Amino acid sequence: MGIIKEVEEYKIKYFENLKPSALNLIFGLVLIILFGCFAISIVEKIFVLTIEIKLELLIILAGLFCFYWYKKRKIPKFNIEDNVILFAFNKLDPKTKDELDILYKKVLLNIEEENLKSKIKVCILPEHILIFNFENAKNIREESKAKVVIWGEAESGTIYSQKKELILNKIRFIYETRLKKEYQESFNQNISRIISRKVWTIDKNEQIIERNYLSRNVKEISLYLIGWTLILSNSEDDRNDGVDILQKLFNDYKEKIDLNDDEKLMILNLKARIASFYGDKVRDMNFRFTDKCNTAKIKKGRKLLNKIVDSEIGSLYYLLFECILDFLENKPKEKIIEKLEKEIEYTNGKDVSVYYSLAFVEYYSGDITKGFKYLKKAIKLKPPIDQLSSIVSWYQEALSKDNNKKYLNFPIGQIYYNLLEPADPKREIAEESLEKFIKDYKNNKEMVVLIDEASKMLNKIKGISHSMGLK
Repeated sequence: MGIIKEVEEYKIKYFENLKPSALNLIFGLVLIILFGCFAISIVEKIFVLTIEIKLELLIILAGLFCFYWYKKRKIPKFNIEDNVILFAFNKLDPKTKDELDILYKKVLLNIEEENLKSKIKVCILPEHILIFNFENAKNIREESKAKVVIWGEAESGTIYSQKKELILNKIRFIYETRLKKEYQESFNQNISRIISRKVWTIDKNEQIIERNYLSRNVKEISLYLIGWTLILSNSEDDRNDGVDILQKLFNDYKEKIDLNDDEKLMILNLKARIASFYGDKVRDMNFRFTDKCNTAKIKKGRKLLNKIVDSEIGSLYYLLFECILDFLENKPKEKIIEKLEKEIEYTNGKDVSVYYSLAFVEYYSGDITKGFKYLKKAIKLKPPIDQLSSIVSWYQEALSKDNNKKYLNFPIGQIYYNLLEPADPKREIAEESLEKFIKDYKNNKEMVVLIDEASKMLNKIKGISHSMGLK
């Protein structure tokens, strides 16, 4: 109970000392004026100064001091694009100031060692500004535009009979969040659990070790919060910075062997978020068959592919994306098929995109039987309906570029027949494509099986249209 009593007494003295803060300004002004008078008396030995000039000099000195005093006491303001970690601990014990300064410098050093100095700033809230509660901390974060405000009570004392040079009591991280409301609660809970498992004290006998632990903990959680904020931004630069920060953090955690369950969850979250980022990037590239001539876009795709490979995270998107680029660059079909078959093993045959890719490569190269087989498997898995036009466009564009590949009408009909509802107007494309295929290949003995399949689909389409009164 002794330490609690001491802290309470210190709190009272601290707040009492805050009340006459204006006296500190007056006292400082008196000292400045006295210093100004002394300086003027020396200058007068060389130059003659009028009373007016002396008064003006003293007023300027007093004004500069007031401005400096005001700047030092106001809440710092940062640019919205700055990624700032703001230390805002209430120092209940004067002994903690030195330890907090060391912590601040070590966090700065940690960020420099991660080559993130250009992306992350670390600052300290002026000592006289205290944070009393969550709302107060939230207001300071919003006013300062810091990405993360770390607050709580800093003191020294004894915990479990162990003398501590620094105790960060009730440590909190207030942060900018761009998460949707439905995800915020679980995210906050995960962060709270991770924080509760960390070391937030510095033992008198283990200062070097525990300083390193503490600074690393502060850095890691701050980077996690800033990285998540940036990666969810609408700004391309912010998103790129966000993935760089999360990638650095992932690499740090990946090397640890003593992770607790919450930290393992943190790694999974990092992995999923970074993979999702690269997945979005790949989708945004929106490669089409007609990009075979677009060397600039292919080059940009290769750069993105290299980033995915370097991340050691995007394996879910890596092989498939690489195969698209290989196809556009006219790499050997056998190599592309080999990679896609590896992807089937990796995803246990559950990734619909791989089967669609295999089907297209086989169809395009002229192996229609294999193309038909893979497309049937893909159709069974069913892609999201918003990807349907993108899938079909590859066949349509390939057909329009090469008149010798009229057989591509069959997979176009096959896709639209199987994946569209009977009343969908686009179902007419299935009918037209199948009719063209039958007309062009009805006398081709190698196409007998596919002609039969096309006829069955066509008859069903016409039968349904008739029964629905569409024709």
